Amino acid sequence: MFFLGCTTTEEFVLTPVAKAQYWFDNNVTSENFQILKYAQEIDWNNAIVNTGDHGEIIEVPFTVQSGLKTKVGEQNYLSYHRLLLKKSIDGFTYNHVQVLTKNEYFDNTDKSFNFYQITDDFDGIVLVINQNNEAVQFSSFKNSLLMKPSITGKMAATTCIYL
Repeated sequence: MFFLGCTTTEEFVLTPVAKAQYWFDNNVTSENFQILKYAQEIDWNNAIVNTGDHGEIIEVPFTVQSGLKTKVGEQNYLSYHRLLLKKSIDGFTYNHVQVLTKNEYFDNTDKSFNFYQITDDFDGIVLVINQNNEAVQFSSFKNSLLMKPSITGKMAATTCIYL
């Protein structure tokens, strides 16, 4: 657990990340979130917390097994992964954010690249995949300009993730 600090009465105050991690660890398994079957390390220490129109969003970078490849249409992409958690009435909603790019220097822990903001030089695709393994958002960017938005998950090219 992570602690922000103590009050004068010695009560511990949990950070938003610590609350999300505790809830996630106690409620989410690879049976109800398939990408976890391929996850190697979830990097809670580099979690990104932002607040905007959709409320507080917590993004947690994670790595997957080295043999996992991503292809959109006929093009191969480097693939970076984050958990996306949003506070709900009974805990959190959670999704898998997959960032696809050909830039081998992409920093998945960069806090300036997040749910509410894309860095100035980003070329690639951002997919949001729900707990049912369905793409619910597909956005394509060129020099950080949105080229192909979609909130329906219907994509022009088939996206395949394979070992």
